[in-house]
Amino acid sequence: MRRGAHRLIELRRDFQWNSIQLESYRTEDWSGGSLQGDAQSAPSPSVRIEEPAPKAAPVEAGLTVTRRGLADHLLARAQDSLDSGDVAAATDAVEHALALDPSNSIALVAAAVLHHRGGNMVKARSCLDRALALSSDDVLALTVRGIVELGQGAPHSARRYLQRVHSLSPSALTAVALSGALLALGDHQAVCALLEPMANDNAPAELYANLAFAQWSHGAADDARASLQQAMVAGADPRNPRVVALQRKLAVRPDELTH
Repeated sequence: MRRGAHRLIELRRDFQWNSIQLESYRTEDWSGGSLQGDAQSAPSPSVRIEEPAPKAAPVEAGLTVTRRGLADHLLARAQDSLDSGDVAAATDAVEHALALDPSNSIALVAAAVLHHRGGNMVKARSCLDRALALSSDDVLALTVRGIVELGQGAPHSARRYLQRVHSLSPSALTAVALSGALLALGDHQAVCALLEPMANDNAPAELYANLAFAQWSHGAADDARASLQQAMVAGADPRNPRVVALQRKLAVRPDELTH
């Protein structure tokens, strides 16, 4: 063999990765296909290096997946489905959220609203009872329960829930909800006493509409006309059946309410 020929043979060989299985004794850590961590080496092949324990990641690093987090994600998906008109998909998403986090009061109230829309009053009441068992002062759950009771022809029960809501969080919206139960009970004087102090420029149209009906029923036709006028200014739909009925009762033509 010609001198130096063996070197040419070595040069012509293909590159062999860790051909003699000594990769763990390199001064670098290439276990992941690239340089990883701190350089480690053993003094000899007979010495084994103990693998260090993995370092704990900081709390704020990365995404922490929890049942509540997944449930909140499903609730956001349910809202998107509801906005697009897919009630079935919204209901499925809320049910999955409850399966992950049964104590999620927002999911319970959302499920109650969807079951109420679907006509399943038993499930709607069951979800609301579970939400109120978690917190008896849950304003959202109390409001929905009052609306459900009012829609089922139980104004006394609705008044009890909605009075509790108005005492916990007095506002124009809670007053409107409570006035609906009072109107169903025929307590028009109480409706006037409840709504008149809140009748201002920022009041919703429903407040003025309920106040107009109560004033008309109480014998104050002029005040009822003024309240109906304010309802139209606040954005009430003149084609709304309640507004049309009030117009007929007060003998007010629609064109007169726009001037």
